[in-house]
Amino acid sequence: MNELEKMIRENRESMDGFEPPRGHFSRFRMKLTDKQGTVLRFGDFMKIAAVIVLASLFSFFVYSRLENAFFARQRYTLGEISPEYKEVEEYYTGQIKARYNEIENLEKGDPGQRKMIIHELSEMDSLMKQLQRDLKTNPGDERIINAMISHYQMKLGVMNQILDQLENINNNHQSSNHESKDI
Repeated sequence: MNELEKMIRENRESMDGFEPPRGHFSRFRMKLTDKQGTVLRFGDFMKIAAVIVLASLFSFFVYSRLENAFFARQRYTLGEISPEYKEVEEYYTGQIKARYNEIENLEKGDPGQRKMIIHELSEMDSLMKQLQRDLKTNPGDERIINAMISHYQMKLGVMNQILDQLENINNNHQSSNHESKDI
């Protein structure tokens, strides 16, 4: 038995005579209701919002990592079919990477426009990812192989057209600068 319990037992008669002050129980109920009620303050909302935002960001990060790992296992490239297709695929991917670098390294131009072009081109890659998943389920299907090669050719053609247009814009811009300097 601890000392507090011993003291209470020894002095029980003297403690039983005291009543709590008037209104004690109603104040006690109000404090309990305040702690357990549904009244939320602005600070409480901010805490809840912060937890939701952090949980959302964390779940998005985990999902994107898992999705990339999952789809990487689902993809099947042309190089896994034959050495000839691997050579074709390496040629086109090398050419496409070179065009990406050229687009990103253009001296003049609107950075927002350049970013939009890169974004649009990367969206074209979603079709290729789908074709790679289809190839994994149907390896050796000539229609899918031809579609993949056609996609590479089309993307390379689009990138060449974009580069030509951007170079024309740069040349026109440079020639107009030279004319204004000559005047």
